[in-house]
Amino acid sequence: MKRAILLFTAVTLLTGVFTCGSTQNSGTEQTENNEVFTITSFTASDMKTGSSFPELVWLNGGEEVSLTSLGAKAYIIDFWATWCGPCRAEIPHLIELQNEFKDEGLVVIGISVDDNAGLLPAFISSNKINYMTLHTTNSDFISMALVPGGGAIPQTYILNSSGKIVKSFVGFSPEMKSQMEEAVENILK
Repeated sequence: MKRAILLFTAVTLLTGVFTCGSTQNSGTEQTENNEVFTITSFTASDMKTGSSFPELVWLNGGEEVSLTSLGAKAYIIDFWATWCGPCRAEIPHLIELQNEFKDEGLVVIGISVDDNAGLLPAFISSNKINYMTLHTTNSDFISMALVPGGGAIPQTYILNSSGKIVKSFVGFSPEMKSQMEEAVENILK
């Protein structure tokens, strides 16, 4: 019975479906040391390997910034939330990948689906997150982005320089870091 309860709890945490409210066009939420950028628009995608990842737009200092305007050679896009245990376990690995490959053209972006963006700056600081953080509560975007994994987070996408999805991951295990690293290395060759 205990095993069934633990299994149910784990499955529930990994497969929860999000139906958050709509995104407010508040632009950038900023603290002294950490910035969280709110996604203001996105394009549609079927989120399948080989498809284009949605073009994301956010405001930075009143200027519109888009995903493709970053000009990276490779991207890791990770959907996560502060309350998600597997998401929190994945963060140190994303930090390591950002450190290891940023000079070669990798951009890591975390997209928080937390209801309260105000919690993010302190979380970013305490976890020493060294990559860009975007935020959304737009239920249309969240549903579209997370549908391949049944709504579970973390859900991580590896993109090439043209924004095509090369590989995706649902959930997190330590073995995934090496798989992500291999996918990034293949893109950067």
